[in-house]
Amino acid sequence: MRGAMDVDKVDDLIDDIREEMDTATHISDAISTPLDGGLQSDDDLLAELDALVEEETEAKLTGVPASLPAKPAAASATTAASEPVMPDLPAVPTNKPTVAVGEEGVDEEELRALKELERSMAV
Repeated sequence: MRGAMDVDKVDDLIDDIREEMDTATHISDAISTPLDGGLQSDDDLLAELDALVEEETEAKLTGVPASLPAKPAAASATTAASEPVMPDLPAVPTNKPTVAVGEEGVDEEELRALKELERSMAV
């Protein structure tokens, strides 16, 4: 058996074994490497989700008008061109507010002390 082996055949056999080992290493690396380039942790995924939610919320908020809508065309036609268009506001009350004296929950001693303080400040 030794007579059939020479140095060239041994070198060829060693080269074949090295090629097969390299092929096995490449296959092992390909199997052990995830397809997405690396698994992401839960923290990374949650951070990405928070960023997407923030972008969506910002997009919704930027869609809000910056000012109040203008008056109808008939009302704005009667105003002068230099006057700014103002929104309709409720009327200002004309009656004076009344203070109920002696109602439940009001301490008579506090009312007396308040009137005494008002007299002392009127001087």
